[in-house]
Amino acid sequence: MGFKHVMVKANGVEHHVVMAGSGPPIVCVHGFPEDWYSFRHQLSGLSDRFTVVSYDLRGIGKSDKPQRGYDVRTMAEDLVALVRALGLNKPAVLGHDWGGSIVPIAVYREPDMFSRMIIADAPLGRELRPLNSWYIWMINNLSPWIDRQLKRRDLFPHSIIRFWTWVENQHAFTEEDMNHYTETYFQEGTLEAWLSLYRSVWHGPSGKAYETSGEVVFSHPPVSVSWSAPIKPDIKIPTLLIWGEEDPALPVQLAYRLKRVWPEMELFVLPDCGHFPHEEKPEEFNRRLFDFLSPLLS
Repeated sequence: MGFKHVMVKANGVEHHVVMAGSGPPIVCVHGFPEDWYSFRHQLSGLSDRFTVVSYDLRGIGKSDKPQRGYDVRTMAEDLVALVRALGLNKPAVLGHDWGGSIVPIAVYREPDMFSRMIIADAPLGRELRPLNSWYIWMINNLSPWIDRQLKRRDLFPHSIIRFWTWVENQHAFTEEDMNHYTETYFQEGTLEAWLSLYRSVWHGPSGKAYETSGEVVFSHPPVSVSWSAPIKPDIKIPTLLIWGEEDPALPVQLAYRLKRVWPEMELFVLPDCGHFPHEEKPEEFNRRLFDFLSPLLS
């Protein structure tokens, strides 16, 4: 593919980083059950005008797999440290799924570090409750049965990706793509990292359940996800929310609720699209992303 692969130490963890292109930087943060490869279409499609950076979260892919730190707060610290280690000047930042929960915490913590923010199909604040996300409930309440199921090579991760992809877009994931994700998913320690992240939402990184009376994603210090409090962001940079209209994991109604509590944010809904808009509809996704980032080129 012609991408540059490097290992970069950030926040005490060696991260596998993939880069392409030149121009204003944009850092991409992936979600479950994927890795840096999730943004292959952005690395190839935007690199003629932008420096596109994608990386493996701690515990995933070729990045280190430490014993601790599998919560969005720590992963936001990783992102901030990675931007510094790479010497990027005010990058835009894009997060999908759990990456979309990590990114706004990093932006909140370091408001002068980033130029623009893009969030795609991500769990955020009260707009995502356990009843709205059955799979998070299952991971936290059906152990050890769910752990055994998630380790079945005949089911995962391809069954998750297929189920969360709109039926008309199944062709978007080739056999090569599925083989890549399967290889990454079944690396030693990767599933444990994902399970730790999901369970930190429910119990907190310390194992103690979060209170649900007043915590918000953007409180100080930021926590993972609170099921009861709404998002109350104090984020000033331009923000774009992209959502697949047919997302079965995080229904598009969540995006409309987020827009109501965050009216300054731009919302772009992709029709006939599931949970992976950047992979299911890469051309449409990249066009909207390019339009949003184009002021950085002037």
